[in-house]
Amino acid sequence: MGVLILTTLINITWLAIQNTFSDLDRRINWGR
Repeated sequence: MGVLILTTLINITWLAIQNTFSDLDRRINWGR
């Protein structure tokens, strides 16, 4: 049970990080 919760938290965090980097890439591309 604890491992499942930990895995879910890691997946959510990873998705949030990917979304943040995608937004940064879009802003950098728009700035060009």
